[in-house]
Amino acid sequence: MELQYANALVALSEEDLQGILSAFAKAYKQLGLAINIKKTQILHQPPPNSSTPVLPPNISIDNIRLENVDYFPYLGSLLSSKAVIDDEIHHRLSCASGAFSRLRKRVFENRDLQAKTKILVYKAVVLPTLLYGSEAWTTYSRHLKALEAYHQRSL
Repeated sequence: MELQYANALVALSEEDLQGILSAFAKAYKQLGLAINIKKTQILHQPPPNSSTPVLPPNISIDNIRLENVDYFPYLGSLLSSKAVIDDEIHHRLSCASGAFSRLRKRVFENRDLQAKTKILVYKAVVLPTLLYGSEAWTTYSRHLKALEAYHQRSL
């Protein structure tokens, strides 16, 4: 059953999400499986520009309330309850810095390697790490400035 590998569910209301999770739990139980409640989390994204504070949903499986989180790593990206990419940009900058620093002594500070080789490694490892998932981002000038500043510092 392919659904046993589902790692993200989307619903428009608390009631819909509770119904979906209850259906999953029931189907799993019939198959002799169980949802790992310790690894199941809820990321609530309230409507943008909502003037009224919205409480996080109260979702449970087998009468055990699931944890509400503000951030959730999903397929290498960082989703935020604020539904903005500021945290994702910061996460990508951090990942790219880590990749760069792991290669610093062996590649970038190695005097035996040509600059051309170092640039090829940078383009093959650091840039994809920095820009992973960027095709789905809605960026603002502040995001582009931060990415460009990192790129210039790295070069």
